Amino acid sequence: MKNISIKQLISISFIMVLICIVLLFTLNNKPTMESRDDETQNHETIKDEIREKRPDLYTIYYGIEALHNLGSLGNEEKQTIINKFSELRLNDLINMEYNGSLYDIWLYINICKSLNIEVKYKEELLKFLSEVYTNEGYYLSFKDENINQPDSSFILSTKMAIEIHKELNIEIANKDKTSEWLKKVYTQLETTKISDVDYLSIIGFVNIISELDNDPNIDLNLNIINTASYKSFLHKLIPLYSEYPDSIEKYHSAIQLNRIAKTNVFFIDTEGVNQYLNSLQMSNGSFPFYESNNSDILSTSLAISLLTELDLEINKQELLLNFLEKSIKESL
Repeated sequence: MKNISIKQLISISFIMVLICIVLLFTLNNKPTMESRDDETQNHETIKDEIREKRPDLYTIYYGIEALHNLGSLGNEEKQTIINKFSELRLNDLINMEYNGSLYDIWLYINICKSLNIEVKYKEELLKFLSEVYTNEGYYLSFKDENINQPDSSFILSTKMAIEIHKELNIEIANKDKTSEWLKKVYTQLETTKISDVDYLSIIGFVNIISELDNDPNIDLNLNIINTASYKSFLHKLIPLYSEYPDSIEKYHSAIQLNRIAKTNVFFIDTEGVNQYLNSLQMSNGSFPFYESNNSDILSTSLAISLLTELDLEINKQELLLNFLEKSIKESL
């Protein structure tokens, strides 16, 4: 279970895809891109503390996504997860009182979707969503979160809440108010001085809002991605993209925005990406978190997605499969 704040998850929005993903990936202990590096370290500590009580939804979900992209999620693995989830009460799955609650609910909902199983405890989950909804139209990551933060700090939590409502087939509390809030935040992003921002941060926020606008099953009437100003804004980000160091998140987010914009705004050097990913891949087949030497399940899932998207060969597949299957098994 990850109290995630995702310097890269938000940028990919894997879900997010994803997005990471997923972003995952907070300011003052909430999911944002600014602190996924700290969050990655915190994950292991939190995981150790709650291992005996709860499954690690973060590892399970991104492991499943990776196996799906490899076409290697077998019925036996699926049934093992299904059986485990069927015997757990809500409190055995999710700690509803800590600052990663919304993210864990989002993970649980998406695991159920990936495995095509029914979501349990809908009433309790919807009650939690009502408790983290604000009068301004956005959602907090956990109860009593500090609201004295930049609006962009709440983009990811709001996206997750909207997607949870969608999967539960429930209307959000006030769609018009949430839509207006998202439009306001996007306008703030669009008018940001580009030289003052980090590429992954702004591209992640833009990616999230773009995905919400592009999802035909989420009717928020944002009407952002088909405007001339949107495409002009993406072009303003090209210098940031070009100058930013290689990373899995950089290329994955660029591909996502190219797809949404229906044009190749961000140039992808396929051979260069292939060489970069090959240089990153670890001896066990996994991929590390940005600038670290530790295997990371989200980065691995994103790397697989990126390689698949670009129709590139995935090396060390047997080792990679063993890593993913072992990670999921140990997380149950």
